[in-house]
Amino acid sequence: MTLEELEKLNFENPDVQDSVIISFGKFNGLDEIHKVDMKLLEDIHEDIGYYDGHEVNMDDTDGRFFAYGNNAEKLFKNNTSNFK
Repeated sequence: MTLEELEKLNFENPDVQDSVIISFGKFNGLDEIHKVDMKLLEDIHEDIGYYDGHEVNMDDTDGRFFAYGNNAEKLFKNNTSNFK
């Protein structure tokens, strides 16, 4: 990175972003995870944030869903119905 490129980065006014990471335990196949994926993609409105996907362990013992936005509390409350 050159000095000019570094100076273009706006460290004084960074985009602040919260994250919501939801961990889950053992599950019954990726179809179950993909259903939740689709609900999160549909339910998170652009003005609240966005859903970034999931990760799972290769032995299907656990995983995590990732969502990002400007207010983690609003983002979480918007999605709690997906996990009841």
